[in-house]
Amino acid sequence: MSDTLRIPATGTKPTTGEIFGHACEQIHRAASELWPAVPVVLGEHVPSVTGYVHRIRVGDRELYAKHSMLGASLVSVLRGTYGNWDVVAERQDAYVADPASLLVRETAQLKFLSEAGQPLACVVAGLRRGVLFTEPVVGPTLAALILAAPGDTGDLLIQTWGELRPLHRGGSPAKAGVIEERSIAGTFRRKFNGLSGKTYIERLGEDRLPADVAAEVVALVQAVQARLRRLLSMAAPLERRVVFGDLKPEHVIYPDGSSRRPVFIDPGLMQARASVDAAKLISRTVLALAAEANPDAAPGIAFGLQNFTRYLVSDLDRPAREAALRELLALWCMDTVNIMTTYISAPQALPLPRQGLALIHAAGAVLRMVNDISQGLTTRSNVSTVWECALNTVSGAAT
Repeated sequence: MSDTLRIPATGTKPTTGEIFGHACEQIHRAASELWPAVPVVLGEHVPSVTGYVHRIRVGDRELYAKHSMLGASLVSVLRGTYGNWDVVAERQDAYVADPASLLVRETAQLKFLSEAGQPLACVVAGLRRGVLFTEPVVGPTLAALILAAPGDTGDLLIQTWGELRPLHRGGSPAKAGVIEERSIAGTFRRKFNGLSGKTYIERLGEDRLPADVAAEVVALVQAVQARLRRLLSMAAPLERRVVFGDLKPEHVIYPDGSSRRPVFIDPGLMQARASVDAAKLISRTVLALAAEANPDAAPGIAFGLQNFTRYLVSDLDRPAREAALRELLALWCMDTVNIMTTYISAPQALPLPRQGLALIHAAGAVLRMVNDISQGLTTRSNVSTVWECALNTVSGAAT
């Protein structure tokens, strides 16, 4: 049983005060237990939808502290998916004690990557009370470099892919534990499954969007997810290789500049097709562009995405190339819908990262882009034409 003093729940859903207060206390206690001889000072909160993250100073050492509530998104927890605070707190005690909890697996994965040496990963400082401490990586992110120099997009993405190639070719990460929670298709299925999925869609944007925009978003997501679910039923069987999983341009950092090797943070290693990593790179790059609302950068980024994709399929014959492009487009759409609906459904009380707030503002444009791509996938037989059209729609998401 936890030694944390709890105030009884006051409603049917946890509040940000209850969730954040508990997480903050656990971070401070964990740091004090790991480093009892030095002062611990909590720094700024880093907004996130997946967990509670804080900068922290331990003596003279700057660290990041990450707390996970039930291994679920904060959006789901605050929506009451797991019960009120009393229920969540009790379940959290058991979750922290579970040797297969999310942050236990993430810690093991970071150590696995550190031993492998490629890709480079951030350094684990400690794990205690369900809190993961890591050393910061300071430098521009892949997303920042792409937005600053759109013409370099293709080269930067190909360089990133080269860092991942040894991982893709390596053996099973069994000793590190897989993180299937980061699966594109798995997340998509969980979100839009059955009656709960229908209700989830109908409530999109109720806290974050004007009524007319919310209505458009609901209609777009209903149409897109129906198409993508059909495509998902025809997906190729699982390919047994290791992928990074939670691959975002914001999580690829260049501490020594773009000419040197990047460092990767927040892994989600799992066994899947390498297209999962490629799709996330493409999806998140386009979302970074949409959040920046810089249409002048769109042509360079679209051209870079084209070059990156040509690089990925260059060794394939025509049937295999078309199958790969179709799969990549479907996963791109699914990942974008997963991310957008998470932000759009976030309770108003949950602080969001700057990019998340910008994407909510751009929700209509982004989802119209996905609608066009998914429609092309289900109505056109020439997937190369669909791919060209998809790249042409990227500029629309950046307005």
